[in-house]
Amino acid sequence: MPNRGFSSVLTPIVQDILKPGLAPSYQSINMMLWPYRYETVLPSNAAFTTAIGKVLEYAQMPEGWDGDGASKFSAEATNRTKHALDVLSWQLPAPEIAPNANGTFSLEWETNAGTANIEIGRTRYAGYISTPGAPTRYFDEANKDVDFALAAVVAALLFRSLEPSKPITHIEVQNVWR
Repeated sequence: MPNRGFSSVLTPIVQDILKPGLAPSYQSINMMLWPYRYETVLPSNAAFTTAIGKVLEYAQMPEGWDGDGASKFSAEATNRTKHALDVLSWQLPAPEIAPNANGTFSLEWETNAGTANIEIGRTRYAGYISTPGAPTRYFDEANKDVDFALAAVVAALLFRSLEPSKPITHIEVQNVWR
């Protein structure tokens, strides 16, 4: 059965957070992540605009920008990072952006629930998600862009609501069938 776009490298991560015995199908993954999509702190467009601005600023830095022979950022790495920020903006708050000497960009989140890092280059992305009490989860994808599935996993692990929301509506039904 095709995984309908769900990144195969993320399957072990999702299996790790699924209830034991639940088949890791696309439908079960969506059902598992569904509540987190709506309880995640929604990003502000201004924060992502700022993040994209940082990427564009770093992309203009010359070769050797770190004083130790750092690579210049390629157009491919820059465009893939901008695309990733667009995808991630639907489910996550804006990350911290860091330039790397090898010509890649790192996107980083840190919360009380854990940390995540995605490093994006010309042809691949890689990273990790670390949460207390669980082994660090690593991923590495070649020739793919960051997708909504990765954003959903990061949101589910780092930005889930720790306390269920309380209803604000009180509905009272009166017996109208006398």
